[in-house]
Amino acid sequence: MMQLACYGRLVSDPRSISTKSGKPMTVGRLVANLQTRNADGEAGFFLGIVAFGGLAERLAGLQKGAMVSVIGRCQLNRWESDQGPREELQVVVDEIVSARTVRPGTKPNAGATSRPAKAAPEPLPFDDPLPF
Repeated sequence: MMQLACYGRLVSDPRSISTKSGKPMTVGRLVANLQTRNADGEAGFFLGIVAFGGLAERLAGLQKGAMVSVIGRCQLNRWESDQGPREELQVVVDEIVSARTVRPGTKPNAGATSRPAKAAPEPLPFDDPLPF
């Protein structure tokens, strides 16, 4: 199993569906910019995202164009289409954060994750600012 963390923009509105057992599931796609060795320096990489339960509801609340960060288990999805066999790399989401929920000066929304504030770092035990 491979874990993947990715930051990108949703290329379409996420689509909510139900599993056979009736649990909420949401699917979407995002595009991330990858650095290349070419002169242009970047290439778009498309990635499918799949979320279940509460994460599915969070993803469903986002719209096309939203910047998101996803972390989860990577899998290869294969299927047959009118054009023949197809495949797409997907992330089964363990965590999703919308960029608008963490942008300074904005109010958090339902897609935000709450984390305890970090304590201030302890001061260095030296009198000089540079200990060497």
